[in-house]
Amino acid sequence: MHQHSSTLSMFLTLASFILGAIGFVFGYFFMISDIQIGILMLVMTAMFSIILYALSRMVLMLGEIKASLQSSPTYPNIKEYIAPEEETIDSSSNTEDIEGQEWSLKEEERASIYLFYENINKKIEDIIVTPYHKYCVVKAEDFIDVVELIEGQPITMTRSQVEEIPALRKWIQDELFTSKEVS
Repeated sequence: MHQHSSTLSMFLTLASFILGAIGFVFGYFFMISDIQIGILMLVMTAMFSIILYALSRMVLMLGEIKASLQSSPTYPNIKEYIAPEEETIDSSSNTEDIEGQEWSLKEEERASIYLFYENINKKIEDIIVTPYHKYCVVKAEDFIDVVELIEGQPITMTRSQVEEIPALRKWIQDELFTSKEVS
């Protein structure tokens, strides 16, 4: 829909400029024979051109508003997600000893992770909640990411960022990369 409103807006803008130019040319010619009719034609043309231009801007804004309000077909209750810029993790917060604690992903957090990976065309197989608050592991068919949730938004961590948190690194190594014995 956004593309259609943009095209309609462009057409209305072009029409307002063309109509304005034609009106000014005819107004000039009418002004030669009768000055009152010429001035009236110029004023009416200018007003109509301004109205058409304003209408084109409104159509464009309405298209943008509708596009921002449309929800994703996969997650109907969540608005379109724009991936945040990659943030660096404050090293002062990593120096603290993070203790394992019970927590679970809220539905909005889980959906934002799915949308984040959907926007980069990656399909998630599983999201594993770590015992460390706001850190989880995202498994896909060809990669594993460690994700930190900052204000409910997923931020992928680099290997060096994960290694700055020894307890988290050890948990990931023990849980994901060592084979479990079946008893």
